[in-house]
Amino acid sequence: MIKKIIKSDKKITPWGGIFFVIDLLKRKGIDKLIDSELGQRAKQAKFSFSDIITSWMCANLCGAERLEDVHHFRRHTKGVSVLNVPSSDTLSRIMRSLASKSYTTSSKKKEFQQ
Repeated sequence: MIKKIIKSDKKITPWGGIFFVIDLLKRKGIDKLIDSELGQRAKQAKFSFSDIITSWMCANLCGAERLEDVHHFRRHTKGVSVLNVPSSDTLSRIMRSLASKSYTTSSKKKEFQQ
């Protein structure tokens, strides 16, 4: 088997496969669904809610475990028009604004017979 290596001027990223996932999500209208459910951000906002959630999800699929890991994902995807990745600070601020109070409820303990 002969392998042919072609020199290319295109930017190569270790997470090139994620762009197929992003393309599929956009074709299915997930970004429009997120923005319609969460609403539009202010006009001066650089990132939409769909940008925030999609970039966090894609970073997780590429191995990000913490918000700071988005920095590495952002560096490798910079200049790619398909994805608008915010900084980890912006991501953190928007995620906190979307958070809601958590409620804890308790119930009587039930015993089951085996």
